[in-house]
Amino acid sequence: METRQQVTMTSGQQEELLQDIDIGFKWVKGQFSIDDVIKKIGKPDRISNQNDCMEYRYYPHKLMTVVFHFDKIDYPNGNPVIGTFSISVGNDVHTNIPYESFDNLGMKRIARGERLDSVRIENADFFSPDGVIDTSGSLPKNYVSFGWRLPMPEDSPYDIKAAAAYLGEWINPNGEKVFGNFRNAVDLRKVVISRSYLLPDDLNKRNHAKREKYGYMNLRTGMTCPETGLWEGWTKECGATDILQLEKGQKFDMVRTVPVYKDRSSCPMVEGQWMWLCSLVELSGFSWYGITLKG
Repeated sequence: METRQQVTMTSGQQEELLQDIDIGFKWVKGQFSIDDVIKKIGKPDRISNQNDCMEYRYYPHKLMTVVFHFDKIDYPNGNPVIGTFSISVGNDVHTNIPYESFDNLGMKRIARGERLDSVRIENADFFSPDGVIDTSGSLPKNYVSFGWRLPMPEDSPYDIKAAAAYLGEWINPNGEKVFGNFRNAVDLRKVVISRSYLLPDDLNKRNHAKREKYGYMNLRTGMTCPETGLWEGWTKECGATDILQLEKGQKFDMVRTVPVYKDRSSCPMVEGQWMWLCSLVELSGFSWYGITLKG
């Protein structure tokens, strides 16, 4: 089998690769549509449309594969949603792009134990010796990966993270396989920037934590709403009877005495307590006592 000669990227090809990463990052964040991507880097070399995904693929200079991946399964309305952006570089290509280049994207290095939101804690590390821990033996021992994440709003329904895999050099081959024992991580092999939607259980836990937090504050009619979202109105005699979409800083309204899920006509209103339900980004499809809401 013929083996290609080792190739070193030109400065122009390096610049193009970094530009593609920036475009992919903006696409995952939602700043660029796929039409914007095509305007920036041209028509894809291949479009793959399958039952569970859709992909736009590019093969610049036949040195690497660039993929914009949409997911089509188990998401609202069954419409494709942004999934992952990835670049895979040929094994015979020297990129000479230091891993520190990813620090310039505006993300932060992953730190184990860091709080992601009110209930979730980061359980990964910035550095991973993938080649060492790989049980299949398919990766070289000097294959490692680095991780970053984009700080997101508290009510974000998804996380955005990046992983960059590199070849480099162990300073002490017999030493501990940790970040401080690795150098010359300049040969990029793969980068994946992903948008990962929270599971329903994660969203429920986050909303439960907020409900508990705001419940202790005993937020009542006439008080100031502390956070934009959907709120549930309670009366002492009837329990949960009302829902209200409020912006942060607005005043809590009176509460219905007849549950809105039983009768939506007008009824006497009384002072009551307001409890957190969910953020506005979760509003579409949210169900409350059999009422399905629209975002």
